[in-house]
Amino acid sequence: RLMRLGPNFDEAQRGRPEENRRRTEEGPRSDPRFRRDRHRMPEPQVRAPPPEIVADGDLTGGDAETVDMRDLVQTLAFDNPDGGAWKQGWEVEARKGDLKVIVLPHSHNDPGWIKTFDDYFQTQTKKILTNVYRALMKDDRRRFIWAEISYFEWWWNEQSLAVQKNMKTLIEERRFDFVTGGWVMPDEANTDIYALEVQMDEGRNWIEEHFGKEALPKYGWSIDPFGYSPTIPYLSKKRGMEGLLIQRVHYAVKKELARKKHLEFMWRQVWDKEGKWDILTHLMPFYSYDVPHTCGPDPSVCCQFDFARLADGIRGCPWHKPPVPITPSNVAERARLLLDQYRKKASLYRSNVVLAPLGDDFRYLTERETEDQFQNYQALIDHVNANVEGVTMQFGTLAEYFEAIKGTFRPPVLKGSFFTYSDINEDYWSGYYTTRPFDKILGRRLESVLYAASVMGASNAEMQKARRTLGLYQHHDGITGTAKNEVVEDYAARMMDSIRFVQNWMGRRLGDEYFSCWVQEAPRRAARDVCRELEKEVVLFNPLRTAQKYCDGTVVEGRKTALAKAANCDRPVRQDKSALKFDPNTGMVVSPFSERWMVWKVKKGGAYLFFPNKESDASLPGIKIEDGGYSVKTPAWSRTIVEREDGAVDFIFETNLDRANQEWFVRFETDVDNDGVFYTGTYFSGAKIW
Repeated sequence: RLMRLGPNFDEAQRGRPEENRRRTEEGPRSDPRFRRDRHRMPEPQVRAPPPEIVADGDLTGGDAETVDMRDLVQTLAFDNPDGGAWKQGWEVEARKGDLKVIVLPHSHNDPGWIKTFDDYFQTQTKKILTNVYRALMKDDRRRFIWAEISYFEWWWNEQSLAVQKNMKTLIEERRFDFVTGGWVMPDEANTDIYALEVQMDEGRNWIEEHFGKEALPKYGWSIDPFGYSPTIPYLSKKRGMEGLLIQRVHYAVKKELARKKHLEFMWRQVWDKEGKWDILTHLMPFYSYDVPHTCGPDPSVCCQFDFARLADGIRGCPWHKPPVPITPSNVAERARLLLDQYRKKASLYRSNVVLAPLGDDFRYLTERETEDQFQNYQALIDHVNANVEGVTMQFGTLAEYFEAIKGTFRPPVLKGSFFTYSDINEDYWSGYYTTRPFDKILGRRLESVLYAASVMGASNAEMQKARRTLGLYQHHDGITGTAKNEVVEDYAARMMDSIRFVQNWMGRRLGDEYFSCWVQEAPRRAARDVCRELEKEVVLFNPLRTAQKYCDGTVVEGRKTALAKAANCDRPVRQDKSALKFDPNTGMVVSPFSERWMVWKVKKGGAYLFFPNKESDASLPGIKIEDGGYSVKTPAWSRTIVEREDGAVDFIFETNLDRANQEWFVRFETDVDNDGVFYTGTYFSGAKIW
C-alpha cells in the first residue's frame, strides 16, 4: 500500500492528548480510534467453556514439543467467545501447591509518541528516574528494571558524581537492572536488521563503557511493539542474551498457547536445524502490560492492587473497585484476594514461579506514587512471607525471574513470528506497516548513508550522533508512524540533519571539492539529484562486497569508486527480450501478470489499524501513456517501469494522495499457483498469506 490516509495522522483520527488520557482511563467505553488504550475490553459474546488444560511439562528425555506458527495460524479458529473475567480466555482455576511470586516494578517510557523525545524527558522521564533512584536508596529490598537507554544516558549525564556513584552501586547489586539494553524498544515489523543492530549496540555499548560487561543485560523486555519478529531473538542470542519477554500477540494465539502451557518456549529460527540460536521466551498471557492485566486473569481484582491509582493524578479503576491502602486490619483479606489471582496466573505456566509486573506507561512519575506502590506491596509481601505456608513473595528483576524458572520444566520449541497483532475483536494492527511512508523512506536513506560511511572507514564514535538518531527512529512509535504530527516532524528533522552530516563526512573523505548529489531541502520533502540537473561527472561509491552496475552501464567493483556521467536512473528501461505487454488504453501491464491501481475506501482506522471497507479500481482521469506503457502518468499517480538485465522488473510509483479516508495500493495478479507462499527478501525464509 502506497499511502495511509494521507501523509499526516490528522486531529480527527488521532484525538487530542487530554481525550486520549480520558479514553485510556475510562476502560470499556474508551475510543477505538486511538489504539493505545490499555483497558478497553472485548465486546461480550457467547460464554466459552473452559478448554482442556495440559499437564506441566516433563523435565526428562524425549523430544521437545514443537509449535510452528506458520501452521498454527492456518488451523486456529480466531474466534472470540466471552471467557468471563478473562474476556479473551476462560474461567481459570487456581494452581495448588508451593508458589514463588516475583513483583517486577517497571515504567514504560516511549522515546516519542504524544510528546517528542525531548519533551518527554524534561516533563516526565527525568522525574521518573529520579524518583526510582531515591526509592531504591531507601530500602535494599526494592527492585526496578529499565529498558530505554536513550533516556537513561541523558539522565545519567545530568547527575552529580555522588548520585552517579550511588546509582552505579544499585546497578552492580542488580537492584536497578537494565533489560535488553537497546537505545529504544524497537518496532519489529518495519525495521531493517542493520538499524536494529545499530540501536541495540548503541545502548549496550554505552552500558558496558560506563558499568562494565557485568551490567550488560542477559534478558530482553519487549512489551509494547505491535507484533514480534524472530529477528530480535536472533540478534539477542548473538549478543549473549539468554531470555526474552514479549506481550503484544494476537489474543487467540495467546489463548491457544496458554491452553497447552506453551506461554514459555524456546524461540527457534525457522532456518536453524540444530537449535543453536534458541532463546527462552516468556509471553505475557493477558490483554495488556498494565497492572490490571498482569497480576491474574481478572482485571477488576488486579486493578485494586495498582496503588498508583490512590493518587489524584490517576483515575480509579474502570471496574469501579478502587484500590485501598494496605493496613494491619485489611492486609490478610487483601493478600488472599491477590494470591488467588497469582495462583490462577501460575496455572497457565509450567513452573510454580509467577511474574507480576508492576507498572505502565510513564509510571512512578511522583514521589507519592512511587512510595504508594513500594510501601503497599511491601506490606503485602511481609504478610505473605510470614503467614502463608508454601508461598514466598518479593520484589525482583526480570533476571531473577528467569534464573528462578531455569531447569524447572522442559519448554516447547516455537518457530515463526507473531504477526499480525490483534488485541481485541477483529482490530488488526496492520495499518502501521505503511503509515507515513515518506518518513519510513527517510529512515532507510539514513541507514544507507551510515552503512556507506562505515565502509569508507567512519568509526562508530564519529557517527555516534547519526547512529543514535537512526536508533531513536526505530522506536515502536517512530518508524511505525504512530506518533503525533509534531513528534513525527521531530524525528524527520533529526534524520535530515544526520543524513547531511554523514554525506558531508563522505564528501570530505573523497576530497574537499565533493558533495552529495542527492539534496533534500527540508526534512519532509522529496530529494532530488542535483548532479543530473547540472550534468556533472560523478564519483560512484559501491559499499557492497559485490560489483554493481550503474544505470549508464558503468560497473563499480565491490567497496570501490568509479567515475561516470550523472544519469537518470528512474527513466523507463525496456530490455530487448521483454515479455511485458500493456493495455493500450490504460498503460497497465496485462501479461505475464496484470497490474491494477486500486483504492480502499475506509470508514475508520488511523495510524495503527487497517479497516478495509470497499475496494475499487482507481479513477485515472487525464492519463498519459509514454514509451508504450513503460511510463504512465495522471495528475494523481505516475508509474515508471525499469527492466533489469537479470530479469527483475522495478515499478517506481509516485502519488499525490489528496483525498481523506482512502488508501491507494497496487495489485499484481498472476496465475502462478504458489499455495499462498511467497518470498519477500533475504531476511525471511518464506511466509504464508491468509
